[in-house]
Amino acid sequence: MEAVAGIALLYVILFLLYWGGTAYIRVDRERTMPRKKGFRFFFFLFIVGIIIFVAWFIYETPSKMTAVGLLGLAYFIVFAIFWIASSLQRRVKKCPYKRGDWFNAFAILFIISIAVMIAGLIKSLPDNYATSMPTVSLEDSANPYAGKYDNETLLKDIRKDAVNAFYNKPYTKDNKFDKSLNKSIARILKQNNIPDSMAQNFTSCINYEIWLKPENDKFAEPLKTCVSDYSNGIMSKIKYLNPTYAMANFNKLDGSNIALINYVKAHMNAPKSFTHLNTSYQIENNSNEKGVFIKMAYKQVNVLNATITSNIYAKIDAKGKITVLSKN
Repeated sequence: MEAVAGIALLYVILFLLYWGGTAYIRVDRERTMPRKKGFRFFFFLFIVGIIIFVAWFIYETPSKMTAVGLLGLAYFIVFAIFWIASSLQRRVKKCPYKRGDWFNAFAILFIISIAVMIAGLIKSLPDNYATSMPTVSLEDSANPYAGKYDNETLLKDIRKDAVNAFYNKPYTKDNKFDKSLNKSIARILKQNNIPDSMAQNFTSCINYEIWLKPENDKFAEPLKTCVSDYSNGIMSKIKYLNPTYAMANFNKLDGSNIALINYVKAHMNAPKSFTHLNTSYQIENNSNEKGVFIKMAYKQVNVLNATITSNIYAKIDAKGKITVLSKN
């Protein structure tokens, strides 16, 4: 999806450059003939490209209001530049004609973009946990994890909450576990003056240590380790892995990973024939290829109706994306 959005944005930029350049030439040469029919097709692709990028941007941004606010800001800047540039050009050309109705429509959107920017800013301020202490709202009081984690909380209890939030479920950015953990980490960010730019990496460090340290340790231990890494400058050199989603999908009884099993079954000829044999994993945080690397052996019935043993080696990242590294 990122690649499609990137291509869409590139096309939008190139089309705007072409449109603006040719429009300037047409005005300079006083051309009044309509553009060729082929232009309408490329203009249609331009609109589609905008829709694709906007949809992706809103989907990928954790705070939807922040995303809408940023899009409003982008429109505000683009329209303001166009308005000023076209006004100067009209003055130089001494254009006697009023602007078309289309300009009024875009002007209305300009005013709306200002309101959207203000709303997005107001909405995003409470979420900036690096500059203000978190509060528990009525919505949070219904959250079973709200205010639950303090220095004395056992890591095994935090892991249980992660399992409840992620086991056999797709990853979502608005999940309750991440929200609760972020609130618990917020006070540490403020107490140690950790800037916004390091907040995400610090949070990933906490997640990493939650699964690395013994489950009977207290929450204070990961906090101490990550604060130390920040104070010593280690955190600025390392981008930590967040293994929580992958680790929360392991089954303690047979060691299998349900996320990987679901992936395998979705690509099998006969999913019902799947039989788990064994699974091993490694949390890799010290290389460019970060993730939870999992090896799984299983039985299945192939297209010849024969039962065979297969193996898969895959990586699961922080958002549950599975990348198959080898399969036989």
